[in-house]
Amino acid sequence: MYPTTTSARSIPTARRALCLLRRRQAGQGLVEFVLVSVMVLILTMGLADLGRMYYTFIALQTAAGEGASFAQVYPVCVTPANCANPDNVTYRVQNSAPRAGLVDWASTTVAVEVPHGTVAGEPIEVTVNYRYQLIAPFMNLIVGDDAFDLKARASGVILR
Repeated sequence: MYPTTTSARSIPTARRALCLLRRRQAGQGLVEFVLVSVMVLILTMGLADLGRMYYTFIALQTAAGEGASFAQVYPVCVTPANCANPDNVTYRVQNSAPRAGLVDWASTTVAVEVPHGTVAGEPIEVTVNYRYQLIAPFMNLIVGDDAFDLKARASGVILR
């Protein structure tokens, strides 16, 4: 049924064909690895940017809360024009937040809103705006822009 003898020429030819097949598969594996690793790298960088953005928002929220807390007690001290540093809301917002180097506090804008005057019992709101810059390349192609406007608000009631 089966041939018991093989020719000497058929063994090297089969080995060559097997070696060629293995080389092609190795090249295919390398191409697949490169494609998958690029996608994983982009995903990882996007997640790192998302984490940085969340940390920045929490820092802005903390700073706005500190500004609102100060403004509750000293509602007329909003800018350095009203009261000297460090006794104004703007200074408190820009200098009481965490200093990890992720937020450029000099580029934040602070707005204090006192709708009904500086009378005890009236509401006061502190808003902090910041233009967040993405660091991951190619993210602007996915999300449409390489910077986002982050806004944090804190409010309180004027105490005195």
